[in-house]
Amino acid sequence: MLRLPVALFIPLLAACASLSAQQDSVSAVFDEVQQAVVTLHTASSKLIPDGSGRTATVNGMGSGALIKADGTILTAAHVVQTASALIVEFSDGHKQEARVISSVPGADIAMVRLIGPVPEGVKPLALADMNGVRVGQQVLVIGAPLGQTHSLSVGHVSARRNKEAFLPMDHQIEFIQTDAAINQGNSGGPMIDMNGDVVGVVSHIMSQSGGSEGLGYAVSVGVVQAMLLDGPGFWSGAEMVPVGGVLAQAINMPEGMRGLLIQSVSANSPAAEMGLRAGTVTAVVEGQPIVLGGDVVLKVQGLPVDSPGFFSEVRKLVAFKDGSLLTVTVLRAGEKVELSHRIVMPRG
Repeated sequence: MLRLPVALFIPLLAACASLSAQQDSVSAVFDEVQQAVVTLHTASSKLIPDGSGRTATVNGMGSGALIKADGTILTAAHVVQTASALIVEFSDGHKQEARVISSVPGADIAMVRLIGPVPEGVKPLALADMNGVRVGQQVLVIGAPLGQTHSLSVGHVSARRNKEAFLPMDHQIEFIQTDAAINQGNSGGPMIDMNGDVVGVVSHIMSQSGGSEGLGYAVSVGVVQAMLLDGPGFWSGAEMVPVGGVLAQAINMPEGMRGLLIQSVSANSPAAEMGLRAGTVTAVVEGQPIVLGGDVVLKVQGLPVDSPGFFSEVRKLVAFKDGSLLTVTVLRAGEKVELSHRIVMPRG
């Protein structure tokens, strides 16, 4: 019988013990935070692509994390931006209505708030100090991939990258790249460090197959702090895409003019009350599905949407408080039209 020195087994036993301790740590963090991770069920009105201009109610799903004891939940803007109805589901199956209170579509981050008290025993999660987030550190992603609520995937911070915003913004947006599995339904869910703190909001993946291929991105909570938490926020209820290049030609945009084409508008939202109109014709422009025929936003508070520092300047000018007058200039059927709306800030 082959006899091996006992010394050879010591490193193997140590490695097994280390792996077991690591697994126990992941389980402990999941157990600590999972009650604050929620599933968001949305209902939105979407254009039926048959040329009739009719709309239908479409149900959607995403994830989020409770970050304040008052019922404030952090999620992705694309999950809730045009939602006309919103239900929050907790880990025990309890469901509660909520409403969108603030969003920054250009950074794909948003906050919603429960209508009613937070369920007993559910504690909000803290936001991490981004100065301590390092490439290589372990992170957890919790959400509802493909509808499987409160599912866990584990990976590492692959990189911290500054990328262009989805809409014109003052600066680039920091994303945390991860190899943790991310699929449809994870959007808006938290990326969590081993201290149980939120380091990012799951936003999107880069994939050739449409599924997880190890290139997932979460918006840094540093961006959340700067754009959602530091100062009053606002939710428009409108989905928009930048107009330029081939799209500008497709809608006969005057040369040199820049704007944001309205894709859809949530019922009873500030955008709807202001009178912003969505398009009625679906098309594919440069491989992307686009709704044509809607208003093109040219200016907000008199500022062209491509102005330097546009986002910050609009926040200063509007102040986003009760009674503030929000004015928007749009291009509608070839004519410039000015719309206005008195802001009513959400309460409770």
